[in-house]
Amino acid sequence: MQRAHRLHRPAFTLIELLVVIAIIAILAAILFPVFAQAREKARGATCLSNLKQIGLASMMYSQDYDERLCLQYYISGASGTAGGSWDVTMAAYMKNTDITHCPSDGLARQNNNKPRTYSWCRGPFGDTGVDSGIALAAIPQPASQIHITERPNYLNMVNFVNYSVFNIPTEMGPYPQGATVPSGPPFHSEGWNFEFVDGHVKWSRLEATIRTAGVTYPRTVQGTVASRSILGTMAVPGGMWTRDPDD
Repeated sequence: MQRAHRLHRPAFTLIELLVVIAIIAILAAILFPVFAQAREKARGATCLSNLKQIGLASMMYSQDYDERLCLQYYISGASGTAGGSWDVTMAAYMKNTDITHCPSDGLARQNNNKPRTYSWCRGPFGDTGVDSGIALAAIPQPASQIHITERPNYLNMVNFVNYSVFNIPTEMGPYPQGATVPSGPPFHSEGWNFEFVDGHVKWSRLEATIRTAGVTYPRTVQGTVASRSILGTMAVPGGMWTRDPDD
């Protein structure tokens, strides 16, 4: 009687198994950052879409109100108490306040209130950018004038007047309660997303939004007292931060 022979297949050795695990670990280390970058790209695209919708809401508002932008915020009551911010005024045009939050903004807000990532750019000195209720005709280059951009902040919250506006690029970084100096990197590939007065949006590095860093321009600012002049610095920027076409 012939004996049946079993087929013996060689098994993985311990060394071979370790090599396979090492290869998988190397591939994971290469691919995970790529996946993270892809996720951030998607968040950045959502942020740009949010700003685009806000810009369209602003344009629709201005068409209904004699070519004037809405107020940055308004005060109500004889005591001068705060009434509401621009996102309140434009709520009927935006339809959804969720678009005021960038998905990359994970900064916790005071009392866990609903976050608002974006703020209104008033420009240096608070009145050289997009003034409250300004006529569109008073902005010579609306495609070059920053209107609304990212300002993640502990106190930047939906329907909250404080931090709904800001003046200069150094106020844009996220920082915790009680901090006096902004800190933290930009959300989107070392840059921020911006919405301009004409409604278009784009990504830019901060240094590209001012005219020339460190250069003082011996000029006076349009619509301000003669003693004030724009500097080409982050603290007092020219360029896209003022409505003066010479900046």
